[in-house]
Amino acid sequence: MRDIIGYLRDHLRQHVHIGLHLLLGALLAAAFVYNYTTDFKRTIMNAHPGTWIEIPMYLAFYAVPYFGALLLQARLTRSPLPRDRRFWLVGVLALLLLALNRSAIAHSPGLIADLDLSRTVSWYLNKCLINLVRAVAFIAPLMIARRIWDREQPDLYGFSRRSFTWRPYALMLLIMVPPIFWASFQPAFLNMYPIYRPGLVESMTGWPTALTYGVHEICYALRFVGVEVFFRGFLVIGLVRWLGRGAILPMVCLYAVWHFGKPMPEALGSVFGGYILGVIAYRSRCILGGTAIHMGIALLMNLAAFWQIMR
Repeated sequence: MRDIIGYLRDHLRQHVHIGLHLLLGALLAAAFVYNYTTDFKRTIMNAHPGTWIEIPMYLAFYAVPYFGALLLQARLTRSPLPRDRRFWLVGVLALLLLALNRSAIAHSPGLIADLDLSRTVSWYLNKCLINLVRAVAFIAPLMIARRIWDREQPDLYGFSRRSFTWRPYALMLLIMVPPIFWASFQPAFLNMYPIYRPGLVESMTGWPTALTYGVHEICYALRFVGVEVFFRGFLVIGLVRWLGRGAILPMVCLYAVWHFGKPMPEALGSVFGGYILGVIAYRSRCILGGTAIHMGIALLMNLAAFWQIMR
């Protein structure tokens, strides 16, 4: 825990540009207000699931916060933008991968469409498949990218046990238990969680709740491996050669906008959580701890909500 606190203290003392942070904070606040008052993500961005127009729409949607933050950072800190064309190509391909990930979710039901399954079983398998597809759609392209042009990376963008100790992350998870427990009493929280609500599937199939809930939670947990490999691994560790510590803020802005559609408190939390995990990934060159934290918080949120609806 001492190392993690040291990472954050050093970053805040020596590497924070107050003006840049205030400006990006104000712009993100305006984006949050607009999205959550107009329901922009659901009514506009999610209006064309699985169609060709969805990909360019999401590519533009993600490019604005990422490259906008990058340009503002360069201007206010007077640091030059990368001149290497590979950076800009990699940046565009990364955002395209994020847009394709969204499209892959829309097409995941097609994987079992030809199977002779009841509607209930199909619905349940789709719930599990969406999470698995999201994880694979992040990890597989990055594995290929590392194999082809990024061989100097010693691992999959920090996904390794190098520099990893489990105790500080276990403590961080323990600290999160009280606020998650409090949130579980809020109606907005229970409208979203648990992601899978046992009952219908079990009554229609006779499957035990321990099986259905357990399998779903395993699939749900795996999605966060993909999320961390992409956001903290690829966008921070993978781009540090061009951006240095400057890789953190553009990632945070993109990560916050990516959370639009989630309950506002969760989306707001992604700003601070993404920032902290970005600093840890930059300093430690390891995302295993961040993955454990992200995965653990998500499972605790589901478990707390499950406890509320079952008691």
